[in-house]
Amino acid sequence: MRRFLLASLAGVAVVGAGSAGAADLGVPYMKAPPPPPPAFSWTGCYIGTQSGLGSGHTKWQDVGPLQAPGVGSIDSFGRGREAETDQTGAIFGGQIGCDYQFGQSFFGGPIVLGLQGQFSGSDINSTEIDQFNPGWSLQNQIDWYGSITGRAGIAVDRFLPYVKGGVAWDHNKIEIENSGGTVGTPSITRTGWTIGGGLEWAFAPSWSVFFDTSYYDFSGQNVSFPGNGQVATNPFTIRTKQTLETFTVGINWRFMGR
Repeated sequence: MRRFLLASLAGVAVVGAGSAGAADLGVPYMKAPPPPPPAFSWTGCYIGTQSGLGSGHTKWQDVGPLQAPGVGSIDSFGRGREAETDQTGAIFGGQIGCDYQFGQSFFGGPIVLGLQGQFSGSDINSTEIDQFNPGWSLQNQIDWYGSITGRAGIAVDRFLPYVKGGVAWDHNKIEIENSGGTVGTPSITRTGWTIGGGLEWAFAPSWSVFFDTSYYDFSGQNVSFPGNGQVATNPFTIRTKQTLETFTVGINWRFMGR
């Protein structure tokens, strides 16, 4: 009986030792999976560049004293009709702004609100014959324009479709010639408004690219010309109105909030 008990205890000890060894050689150590990357946020500030094309449209109309009774400057018959010219050219400039992402929209994505300042040089220009005074040539160049706009969008992860609107300015260099003789080369700065929209894509944590289209409307403004006695042109004043459409692509570097 004693021998049987001793044999049993020895067997249990051997089995226990074998189990411990098996445990040491058993299930390998499992490393915890890495946490998921944080969700992308549009909150932050940025600075960037843009370039593209612009298309302008200008209306020219007589105001004030005419050249002579029944004889106008823009409308040679003195009827006050508006001559119209179109301008096209390239755009090159930059922008700076900040965005803030919060909440959820009715469409599911978070809302993004922002404020942006933009300034661009351009060679948007034209030289066209006055439709109502064929001896006159109308020249206009938009050499710069800028805007301060608010924008709003609904983020779809790293994509941000948006709309925008605000106040705008542009600077025009104007020249009119009568039968080859210059009758004035004034320049003016206009104030107006703008609306537009676009799509921005954050392709890296601190970088994004965008496509933008905007419409600008600048209020009418009187412009005085000194005239030219050599081509029988007295001093005169005209009123000009201008609209502008732009199509740009650009890149932003986001330096805060990343």
